[in-house]
Amino acid sequence: MKKSVLMQCGCRAQAKTLVCVVHLGIAPGAETPVAAPDLTGREARCSYRHHPRGTVASSLDLAFFTYHPDRPYDSYYCGCWGWD
Repeated sequence: MKKSVLMQCGCRAQAKTLVCVVHLGIAPGAETPVAAPDLTGREARCSYRHHPRGTVASSLDLAFFTYHPDRPYDSYYCGCWGWD
């Protein structure tokens, strides 16, 4: 299994090449990998507001994971709107 990589923009790389496809061309750091932070004890919430606000343990393996060191929760996509 390929190891997940965090990009300087705070997102996990989502492409075969190390790049954040969400921020490519619009935010600095979308093409720059950084050392993974210690996520021990951190939690993430689905980024969609309508979704019940349950939390899961933060992990670079969560879909569309974004690390937010300045916020109490990281974010990810739980699949609540589907995957197509």
